[in-house]
Amino acid sequence: MDKDIEVKPMQRSVQARSFDVLEDCSDEMERQVAKWGDQRHPDIGEATGTLEEAEANANETKQQVDELAAAGKSNWAMIALEEYSEALVEAKRGDNKALYTELIQTAAVILSWARDVASRA
Repeated sequence: MDKDIEVKPMQRSVQARSFDVLEDCSDEMERQVAKWGDQRHPDIGEATGTLEEAEANANETKQQVDELAAAGKSNWAMIALEEYSEALVEAKRGDNKALYTELIQTAAVILSWARDVASRA
């Protein structure tokens, strides 16, 4: 978005740092509502390809993440991409319960990534 997020000192517990990240996300969501209004969009569109393509992409990304982990080279970007690709599969399937679960897992990874970045600031 347009506004830089102030990174707070992260010398506290993981739970306290997590609440800081959640608060920053909540603030950003409010800015988005103020700018765009309450957003309601379809989950996925034609441009994302077929279910089979989404499944193949998710499987390939999972394999890459597993290989990186085995080599001790895990990184946030690939972990987040794996979770996101799994969410796209569930969106293509139209399974709202599974999609919600995958979106929560994706959000948790991205929030953990943000918490990690903030701890380095």
